[in-house]
Amino acid sequence: MTAARPSKSTAQVVSTKSRAGQGRRTRVAAADAELAAVSAHARRLLRAQQPALFDRRGRLRKRALRHFLLERSSGKAHLTKDEVVALALATLPAADAVA
Repeated sequence: MTAARPSKSTAQVVSTKSRAGQGRRTRVAAADAELAAVSAHARRLLRAQQPALFDRRGRLRKRALRHFLLERSSGKAHLTKDEVVALALATLPAADAVA
């Protein structure tokens, strides 16, 4: 006869879930930090290349951006992901040229 395996206690289950939650929170925080860094870098590049799109306080002028994008996209109001990427690459200088 084999001995029955002891079941995990509630504390062990909670501890395991807590560690899994901490790992997820860490990954989410790292992704958020990376997104913030990429966004800040893109904003610096855009501001260096197109200063008219920003007001005196450094805020992006949404109406000016909309007109700028419509001009660059030949009046297309809806762009695919690939079109947005192509537009960004054509508009912004190489990352190492401005950084």
